[in-house]
Parts: sequence; structure tokens; C-alpha cells
Amino acid sequence: MPTSPNDHPSDSPPSPLAGVRVLDFTRVVAGPFATRMMADLGADVVKVEPPDGDITRIWGEERGGQSGFYVQQNAGKRNICVDLRADGATELLLSLVERPTSSSRTFGPGSWPATDSTTRRSERSTRG
Repeated sequence: MPTSPNDHPSDSPPSPLAGVRVLDFTRVVAGPFATRMMADLGADVVKVEPPDGDITRIWGEERGGQSGFYVQQNAGKRNICVDLRADGATELLLSLVERPTSSSRTFGPGSWPATDSTTRRSERSTRG
């Protein structure tokens, strides 16, 4: 597994969320802001976007072909695109839940069924 962009050299004290992976299913403002703070605190945040991408990719002024808003909300995160309705999507997401993991989402249960089973698996892994 690739290292997190937030890994620190061994001579630095560990970050408060070092070793925690966050699957980020959030959109727009509040969720991405919260998971950005988790990334800043050392969590390995993996942003999961649908095939059409996060709506904020087209918000505001663009620099270098990217939305400044999107870039600042998602700095320090890794990103994957998953069609959660496709065969194998649940298994792919569950493969990311191999260590203490949290998931964050800003839509109701059942909106993306694959996240419901990932959340249940995540909750079991964090309770030990």
C-alpha cells in the first residue's frame, strides 16, 4: 500500500491521527473540511468520488485547470474514483478497510449502498 502523503520522518513525533485511514465520501463544504482537518492531523484520507466527480471540481476560479476551492478542501488526501453501483465496488472499498478506519459521508444511508456495508465493516474494525 502506498504511504500516506501525511507520513512523517521517523525523527518527528507521530501525528495524532497517524495510522488511521479515513474513507471520505463527503461532498461540498462541511464534510470535505472535516476530512481535510483529519488529513492535516496525519490521517490517511482517501477521497472516494463517483465517476462524474465532486461538484466542487467546477466551483470558483480555476488555476492550472483546477478549482482552487476543490484543491484547498482536498489537500493532503489521496483520491480514487469508484462507481459504487458497479459490480465489485463493495469489495474494492472493503479492501481499503484493513486497518483502523473511519468513513465520513454527507448523504443518507442507502444513497450509495456500497458505503453502508463499508461503514458497518469500519465500525467493527474500530471497536476491536
